[in-house]
Amino acid sequence: QVERYTIRGVLDGNRKKLRLKTTVDFTAAMDSVSVVTFVLNGNLNVRRVDYADGEAGLAIHQGTILSVPLMQPLRKGERTSLTFQYDGDIRHGSTPFFKPQKNEQWLPMHSGQETFSFDLEIRNPDRLTAVTTGVKLSEREEDGNIITTWYSPRRVNLVGLTFTDHRVIAKQAGGVDLTIHANKDLLPSASRENEIIDLVDEALPFYTAMFGEYPYPKLEIIQIPDSYEFGQGLPSMLMLWGLYFRKDFILDRDLPASRYFNMQQFFRGFLAHELAHQWWGNVVIPRTYRDTWLSEGMATYAADLFVEQTDGREAFQEMLKNHMEQALNADKEGAISLGARLKGFYQPIVYEKSAMVLHMLRQVCGDEQFFTIVKRFYHDAYNRAVGTDDFRKVVEEVTRENMAWFFDQWIYDVGY
Repeated sequence: QVERYTIRGVLDGNRKKLRLKTTVDFTAAMDSVSVVTFVLNGNLNVRRVDYADGEAGLAIHQGTILSVPLMQPLRKGERTSLTFQYDGDIRHGSTPFFKPQKNEQWLPMHSGQETFSFDLEIRNPDRLTAVTTGVKLSEREEDGNIITTWYSPRRVNLVGLTFTDHRVIAKQAGGVDLTIHANKDLLPSASRENEIIDLVDEALPFYTAMFGEYPYPKLEIIQIPDSYEFGQGLPSMLMLWGLYFRKDFILDRDLPASRYFNMQQFFRGFLAHELAHQWWGNVVIPRTYRDTWLSEGMATYAADLFVEQTDGREAFQEMLKNHMEQALNADKEGAISLGARLKGFYQPIVYEKSAMVLHMLRQVCGDEQFFTIVKRFYHDAYNRAVGTDDFRKVVEEVTRENMAWFFDQWIYDVGY
């Protein structure tokens, strides 16, 4: 069980290579642990590993698997640490954009289901701004570099890091310190940045009332390149498709029209989904790939609920109609519980069908019980890895009914 990361990083002046020194503190979860295994980007070069006493160790890095034999086996409950020194190019392909989406792209990770604390110091050229999922403690200039330090105020399961040379817009929205990093080549008059601020100001209080308090002290939104047709919701840090910011975005030209029925729905639904991951995925963590729908399905339906509340029943029904059309086309390919094994059918089943299943559960239970279920499950699952069985348990506690029939049909089987 990883308890803490202490990370020291330097981005070279060419904006290409990141050099890292990362100490991982961990506790043995069983007796006789003699080898510790991590997942780390295979393109990173591990130069050295040291044991807790400073003695050099052996690091075996094959593909993405990083293994370290221990000098002495650990007993269950014993704690120790390893310090890795490694470097590499963490940009996306040959582009200048730094886009670590997952921990293992730049940190030695033992499990995607663990939560941990971290502190981080980053040195980068002063032409760039470092953005992370942590809270900034300090910032200073030194020899043409910016040195920033960060920490995690609570345990997290994701640590994001990127570097930008964007314009910075700092505001208060929804009671949270919001910072938007917008492409400096996109003039403010051509950018939707003010609309994004207003939308966050609307959505954060809605989700807080629906699920619980926003779990972080800040929120940063980063405009990523136009060629990245997605968003990413890391703890306190959203990366959003570049075209999303553009006022001249044309739905039929820039996005398959089957996903949204108008520009208003796309603008509100896209951000609402990524923002919902601050609760679903970052605080409530799916235990396995079979439980991913508890993140993606919940975030999708949360965005639907936001649209229902703010834009009305007709817009909400259009969202459901789009989910249903996509789900019906892919349904025969497998059950929701197959998760990532659905491959090309992952989105229509794990996102779209899951949202429809949650809507059906709402119809079965009624609004009062359904919203009690969602809020109680979020509270019970706070900051831990949970599975479909945990969600079903809360459903049955609230409804006082055996709901096996519902989960067997809609999560573990195909059909409509």
